[in-house]
Order: sequence, then structure tokens, then C-alpha cells
Amino acid sequence: MDLNGDGNIDLLAAGYIGCGYIFYGNEDGSLKKPEIICNKKGEKIMLGSYWDDDKKKWIDYRKGFSNLTMMKAIDWDEDGDYDLILSSHPHGRPHEGVGIQLVINEGTKNNPVFSTVQKMVINTPYHVANAFTDWDGDGLWDIIATVGEYKEATGIFWYKNKGTKGAPKFDKAQTIFSKEGFDKATAMNLYGAYVSAADYNNDGKVDLIIGTSASKDIPLNLTESQIKRRDELKKELDKYNTKRNKIFEKYTKKYKNDSEKAYNEAQQDKTMLKMIKKFRPLYKEYSKLLPHPTKLCPVYVSLKK
Repeated sequence: MDLNGDGNIDLLAAGYIGCGYIFYGNEDGSLKKPEIICNKKGEKIMLGSYWDDDKKKWIDYRKGFSNLTMMKAIDWDEDGDYDLILSSHPHGRPHEGVGIQLVINEGTKNNPVFSTVQKMVINTPYHVANAFTDWDGDGLWDIIATVGEYKEATGIFWYKNKGTKGAPKFDKAQTIFSKEGFDKATAMNLYGAYVSAADYNNDGKVDLIIGTSASKDIPLNLTESQIKRRDELKKELDKYNTKRNKIFEKYTKKYKNDSEKAYNEAQQDKTMLKMIKKFRPLYKEYSKLLPHPTKLCPVYVSLKK
């Protein structure tokens, strides 16, 4: 991808702080130092919320709780320059959908100038990772996306482009892989799933390359007393989580239009702080009595028939 049209390959990257970076390429194939991608007003192009290491709290941005998981460049409106596509996943906290969003390049191929408007393309409140490809061979590129609950996708879906060149419009999701189907086919789950599209075996058909952060648990040989203690801890921690959720609900209702403030106020609630102090060592003890996960991070290829 050559974002600035200078003939060198550039690299786009999504960042944990919620914004994207561009590594402009050199003639020898090396990359320059990363630059944060900004819109025409000089504002960071962001999605969801991000963790501010200086303020030690979540900063709510554009009504969502998430970080930027993917930033891609595609000529959305067929005008000869690259536009930006953003997608994200939430953090398992109260949030609004951030889905897949579009930022139009109002500049040129050699001088990109990005709009201050971020337009929703596909609205989903869950994890979204996407690929763009002509899935059905009709000459229009479609969207292939993993969509699901916090981190673990419920499936891999095809959004057919029923628009025209330069004016994409997408149909409702059609399932390529259900969560159950993927589990059965691979004996793994769609935890942290990402998807890319390519002709993997050079047969002229578009295949899917699917990466996950799935893991397998290594069971522990616990004594009867350890099992009894583990079960006792679980009951205590379940009570804690119930109380914790009620505190979050209280502040969510109090600050209906400010999810960032609701979350941070809940974290500083006196009852919450006492509970955290009391239950943190219990969590630590409990975790030692659970099976240890071994992260496999497998990659699968699904060949199109």
C-alpha cells in the first residue's frame, strides 16, 4: 500500500491508544519512523476509547470503549486515492457500537487529507476484524468480518457489496463460519479472531486466512483440600462480582451520557476500593488453583471450494 503515492510501500498500523500510525517507506524498502495519522484539523483519527498512561484512566472517545484493532487503506470512492477503514473491539464494559468506520481522503493520491467525519459502514457493538475482497466475483469488493462478543467472535461473516463502483453499500451479514462450525472444524475457538483474504493455493479462488489467540488448558492435579478451597474462593468471588456490577450500574445510570466518567467514578467508589483491597489477594490465590492456559495462537486457512 502506497498511501502518499511516492512509489514506495508504506505500512499502516493500529495502536493500543486508539489511533493509527503510518510508517512511510523508503526506496530501499526500509520504513521511516511512525507518524500518528491525523485528520485535516490535526486531530488524531481514533476509534472508541483508550488508556491514558499519564492520567491512569480510560479516555472516552467518540462514544465507545475499545481500542483500534485494525486500520486499512482502500479506495472507497474510486477517485484514485486511499481512504481509511477503522475497526475495533470493546473491553467488556458498557459501550456503544463502534463497528467498521470510514474516513474519506479529501486530498489527492500524493497529498492525502483526511476528513474530520467518521462514517459508520457496519454498525456492531462487538469485536470486528475485517478483510476486503470480491468474495462472489461480481466485480465489487465485499467485506469479510469476524464479529462477536468481547474478543471471542460468534462467527465469520460476509457482507455483500450491493452498491456500485465508487458507492459501496452492504447487505446483511451472511455466515461463512459459525462459532460452532469453526470449533468443530479446528477444535479451537474464535478468541481474538482476525481474518484476511487471499488466493492461498493459486487456484483462482479467494481463500480465508484466520488467526486466533485461542488456548488450551493444562489441568492441575489438585488435592481434595485444594479443590474445596478453590470452590470456596469461587463463591466468594462470584459475590464480589455481583456487588461490583451493581456499583457499575449505579454510576452508569447516574452518568447516562458520559460512559468514561461513569467507569472512572465507579472505580473510585469507597465501597469499590474496599472490595478491591479485600478481594485482590483472593483472586491471586484462586488463579493458582485454575488450569494454566497455554497460548497456541494458531492460524488456519479455509480453502474456497
